[in-house]
Parts: sequence; structure tokens; C-alpha cells
Amino acid sequence: MTNAIVSLVFPSLVASLGFGTFLLFAFVGFLALLFVATSVPETRGRTLEDLEEQFEADYSTV
Repeated sequence: MTNAIVSLVFPSLVASLGFGTFLLFAFVGFLALLFVATSVPETRGRTLEDLEEQFEADYSTV
């Protein structure tokens, strides 16, 4: 779905922004990396059982 939206919007963005279109997409990519770095929990070196316990504990308080 996202690919279709980008494909439809890209030509009009290039016509209006020129090279700024690529800077816009780079900025959105940077925001995505920032989100992953700050919001996605690190799971390296942990077993699936450990992760399951953590998520069950986190969601049992909600």
C-alpha cells in the first residue's frame, strides 16, 4: 500500500519540489530509524520465552 502511494505521489512531488523530494524521503527515513532506535525493544541474546514473559507482564498491568 505504501509503495502504491509513493509511486502515485512521487511524480507530482518531483515536479513541485525537485531535488527536495529526495530530501523529504531521506527525512522520513531518518524519522523511521529514530523511532526504531527509541521505541523498539532490543531482543538480541534473549530467548522467546523471556520475551513472552516480559510482554505478558507489560500487558497485564494495562
